Amino acid sequence: MAFAVLLLADAYISPTGTGMVYVGTATRTIYGIAIDKYLSPIFRHVSDRWGVPLMALVATTVVGWFFLIPLPSWYQLVGIITSATVLTYIMGGIELQVFRRTAPQLHRPFRLKGAAVLSPIGFIAATLIIYWSGESQLNYIVTLVILGLAIYGWLYGPNFMGINRLGGLIAGILMVIAVLVTGYFGPLSTKALSFIPYFILLAVETLLYSAYIWLATERSKRHDILASAWFFVLVFGIYLVSHFGAFGPFGTKSPTAAPIPFPRNMVVIIIFSLIIFYWVVASGYKTQELTDIIQEETSKEATVATAEAN
Repeated sequence: MAFAVLLLADAYISPTGTGMVYVGTATRTIYGIAIDKYLSPIFRHVSDRWGVPLMALVATTVVGWFFLIPLPSWYQLVGIITSATVLTYIMGGIELQVFRRTAPQLHRPFRLKGAAVLSPIGFIAATLIIYWSGESQLNYIVTLVILGLAIYGWLYGPNFMGINRLGGLIAGILMVIAVLVTGYFGPLSTKALSFIPYFILLAVETLLYSAYIWLATERSKRHDILASAWFFVLVFGIYLVSHFGAFGPFGTKSPTAAPIPFPRNMVVIIIFSLIIFYWVVASGYKTQELTDIIQEETSKEATVATAEAN
């Protein structure tokens, strides 16, 4: 009995500690996004009394409640958060390889040996973790990723890509409605639609919205959109293989009964990941921000050299 009480106490304390860490992290993220002018200046304000960005903290709490509403259990919430977090880790190896190719002259206090091998291995590992989460988790993750496009049209596009603010707002609202309606009739709830029609509808909605974003963006900045197309190919590809693989509905009885049985499904994901990885690295280019950083560092080095010479 005492051991059962101890387990229950730990089941309460452990998620509470994790939740506090995530609240702080999410609040800092919203604050940083506002600093970069992606969100309203109200989220940049730091409370004089508490020393924290208060409105960012409020926004974090509200968004957290919103995510709790559609999920049936804490277990599923943790699974989705974990997979979504790993989805952000895929960028590390990619960025390293792109920076080494586009900005080799930048000063590096530390240089990772064997990065040409470790980077794709890390990318594959992150992709596999997302794939292992299963189709039930990917249903939510794919929906959240697509809904993120609407935020792009509302905030980033008008501020940095020349998209008309009203047009981006209207298109974003229509995108949210379309995705939510599709999700209502898809695997997220009633399952009135089978997977293939649902998958096709999501893909078409994403393509149509992306086409609008591309047309509404300034011509000089459209390259940014084309260079990011790989991300949606990756997400939809993992989702498709998950359905037909050993971790989808076909593999519930036996992993070898799926159309893409185990371990063939793992080979498919690894090959797919490698193709995406080298596609991303090849599509990376030197942005204006990176050019400015290189020029600033070069100027500092020249100033230091002049001072030492004198």
